[in-house]
Amino acid sequence: MIDVHSHFYPRSYIDRLKAESAIPRVDTVGGQDYFVIFPQELRAATGGSGPEGRPLDASYWDLTAKLAWMDRAGISTTVLSIGNPWVDFLSNADAEAWAGRLNAALAEAARRHPSRIAALGVLPLQDPAAAATELAALSGLGFRGAIISTRPGGRLLDDRSLWPLFARAEALEMPLFVHPHDAMGGEGLIGYGHGLPLVFGFVFETTVAIARLILSGAFDEFPSLRIVVAHLGGTLPYTLGRLNAWAAASDARAPRLRKPPGDYVRRLYLDGISYHGPAVRCAIETVGADRLLFGSDHPFAISNIGMVHDSLRNAGLTDRERDLVLRRNAEELFKL
Repeated sequence: MIDVHSHFYPRSYIDRLKAESAIPRVDTVGGQDYFVIFPQELRAATGGSGPEGRPLDASYWDLTAKLAWMDRAGISTTVLSIGNPWVDFLSNADAEAWAGRLNAALAEAARRHPSRIAALGVLPLQDPAAAATELAALSGLGFRGAIISTRPGGRLLDDRSLWPLFARAEALEMPLFVHPHDAMGGEGLIGYGHGLPLVFGFVFETTVAIARLILSGAFDEFPSLRIVVAHLGGTLPYTLGRLNAWAAASDARAPRLRKPPGDYVRRLYLDGISYHGPAVRCAIETVGADRLLFGSDHPFAISNIGMVHDSLRNAGLTDRERDLVLRRNAEELFKL
């Protein structure tokens, strides 16, 4: 099996997050590190007690622990990426410097374990031109693509300033993995720690971001651009009909795309992390089994490899579809 959604946080990066007072940050309480990502998980938001955030252990930063977990899970190769918040929270100069450091750590991991680890790079997206330059450098270093936020460098994903990056990614045949961070939903997600932001805020954020990318005309401009979308594409497989219906209406604000939005959704690659068989089957019916990828979301607490396998089994995959999802699609997409 090839896992395309697995994260890594070098200790130096965790230490950098400890220097932050604003979210995202890492707090240390009683000798234990806690990762604070969402405002909804703060005690001030919930009225609760105890540490804020979720505990960090060696599975976040120790490659030996990562490889041991892969062995237990039956994963042959991981396409490894830095998890959110990447370098989006830093100033321009710091973002470029830290992108370089994090990419060096990923390159070293892939060099030490060439048959087990492939790398997705980090980009300093505060400056899209610098990000495009960094992507070209990563291509020459053997990286298999890059991971970007649904709000790269604080921009919406349909911002035209990102188009030079998309052009470079298309020319280099470097996939971009789009992953959420901010959790759309605001105060409606308060009350259960990071549960509601993680379960619902992430998928709504992803859905809207990819819809904006489609409506911007980016896929008409860059027809060979390869986009991988986290968490089964958010809710796109289920809301696609509404998007198509609006685009077909006489609303003057509907963009004049060359094709219905659904046709562009079928160009996306989706990781299969949903833990629900009918959802996986819906995604396959929407984009095809040749566009679905196996992922674990390790080392986050929501990662549950047994439930991933259950969802694939309950989706009624044929042997051919299982082979595509578990291995062959990732081999082709990331040139493994």
